[in-house]
Amino acid sequence: MRRYAALLLLVSLGPLWTTEVWFRIHPQAFYFRPWEYFDDLAYRTDDLTAEWDGMEYGDRTRDNLFLHQEGRKTRVTTDPGGFRSIPRVAAIYPVVMHGESNLFGSGCGDSETLPWKLSDRLGLPVFNASRVDLYAFLGRKSMPRPTWVVDCVIESWLDARFDISLVGQRTEKLKYPTESAWTAENAVPVERYRFQNLLGRWCRGLWKDLGELHQAGYDPGRLARVDFQPYRRTSRDLEEPIRLIVKRKKWMDRHGIRYLFIPLPSKWVIEGPGVDPFTSNYTRELVERLRREGVPSIDLDPAFRAQAGKLKLFYDYDTHLNAAGFDLAAGEISDFLRGQDLSKGR
Repeated sequence: MRRYAALLLLVSLGPLWTTEVWFRIHPQAFYFRPWEYFDDLAYRTDDLTAEWDGMEYGDRTRDNLFLHQEGRKTRVTTDPGGFRSIPRVAAIYPVVMHGESNLFGSGCGDSETLPWKLSDRLGLPVFNASRVDLYAFLGRKSMPRPTWVVDCVIESWLDARFDISLVGQRTEKLKYPTESAWTAENAVPVERYRFQNLLGRWCRGLWKDLGELHQAGYDPGRLARVDFQPYRRTSRDLEEPIRLIVKRKKWMDRHGIRYLFIPLPSKWVIEGPGVDPFTSNYTRELVERLRREGVPSIDLDPAFRAQAGKLKLFYDYDTHLNAAGFDLAAGEISDFLRGQDLSKGR
């Protein structure tokens, strides 16, 4: 009887122990994206390397269990400060690119990111300062003043509630290696790896799968093949972004840095069905207004629309640009910068 009780206890508690033990052995397996793993663990301890070599999954994938699974094997490496690797390392960078997850290169290997591609096209060092507070980053003693700062913000972020200070993180650097790996792992929320939490997520994903299949009449061919996350812009969504971007440009002027603002194309605007005219032309109006205010800016939408039917520029179940999208953007940005003085500041 005791043997059966022990076996029952083992079968009942075994999965609970298995996921916790596996998390200690291979924590990366419990994350969808590299920066989630970096933020929780690799940036907090020198016992773990801020590198990723495995499957990376997009926005929609984590909400479902079997449907809309879009994974991609990526290799992500970083420098000693935790910043994304670049092809040309230098003491002084003529171009620093700043932005959020798109600039980091969500779903992209090192050589597929926008800063890497721009560096290759220009033949010059380009620093990837994604996911960090720009002002604090530029104030670091280890970062001499660049000639150009290129600010890249996805167009879908630009509305009446836009806060430019939230583009990145409120910190001057990413890596604060102050803990042991054991201490850092203990600080990770248990929802990340405990079996009962994982089981709950899988059940919610399965329920969502069944709901979508039911709405599609159980015909997989009627399921949505692309996730757009639609939205609508009005004239009110221009004023606050313009005010904040102009304010940032004036700060750059005072510090002798040239500034370029780039609204990265939105998947919904470029490929979505039934986009209203104002939303469709929002980026054009924004760029024209910024130029009148003395802020250099590039409208990438025309180039993306011209290639939208020929190239896949975004992920299907993710709103981020893919490697082809970044290659197209790098070509447009390099054409602009080649006509500028990249040797010194103002």
